[in-house]
Amino acid sequence: MDNRSEALKVVVERGPLQPSQIATTVNTNILFASAILSELVDAKKIKITYVKRGGSPFYYVSGQEEKLMDLAKYLPGKTKEAYDFLSEKLVVRDSHAEPWQRVAFRDLRDYAVPVHVNYKGVQETFWKWYLTTNDEAKSLIKDLFGEKKEIPAEKELVKEALVERELVKEIPAEKELVKETPAEKELVKESISEEISVENYFSTNNMYIISQNMIRKGRELNFVVDFPSQIGKLRYFVKYKSKKKITDKDLFLAMEEGSEKGLPVLFLSGGELNKKAQKYIDENISGKLLFKSL
Repeated sequence: MDNRSEALKVVVERGPLQPSQIATTVNTNILFASAILSELVDAKKIKITYVKRGGSPFYYVSGQEEKLMDLAKYLPGKTKEAYDFLSEKLVVRDSHAEPWQRVAFRDLRDYAVPVHVNYKGVQETFWKWYLTTNDEAKSLIKDLFGEKKEIPAEKELVKEALVERELVKEIPAEKELVKETPAEKELVKESISEEISVENYFSTNNMYIISQNMIRKGRELNFVVDFPSQIGKLRYFVKYKSKKKITDKDLFLAMEEGSEKGLPVLFLSGGELNKKAQKYIDENISGKLLFKSL
């Protein structure tokens, strides 16, 4: 049995485990064990936690989610308080939470699942305890809205990098006199899907949102984010724009905004760069702006 197979077997039998525990079992050093575990995560055979002990995460497999509660003791003070609150309430409305709780819920990536609900034209975020089922969450959200009607079946699952994220189906608004056209509905559906991709991108890359500003609802958002690197914490200005083709003008304006803040720019979009935009990056702002297609 090679080291990867042996490490996987140990995680299946005893996870969640840290690299030091794996290293002892497979008779190797921590650095090599970490590399093996990273390969297994990339292959989607195991998962990695955000909660850490001594700066090191834990590794586990599907079916071991309940065991993550044993790791809550390693959460820092306020984050642990938010963990206890959410585990008791099961669902918390973000707009009704205390400011410190809203920050903490975003750090509780192993335990707090963001649920986005569009209710009467307004999108709201709720935080669901990670072991709460969709049916339980829908019922609790319905109670929080004071909604008597039954909420329809949930939307398709949206996977976060390390924890499966599930969305609750949009709560239907009261019947409107003017119906959306199929094209309008598709546009709304596409923009919501891209916004979810933005959130998943931040989560996957351990990015922490410092500020968020809506420029055009569902079409353009600005963020300031922090994320860890080998040389320390980095701060970026992030522009999200929902367009099929990103132009050189879009990039120029994003660079202007980033320059005003004194920050490098990360540009996110569900679309792609047109030829002029790609040329503009290559010839003018290479190393100053990073473009990622979601």
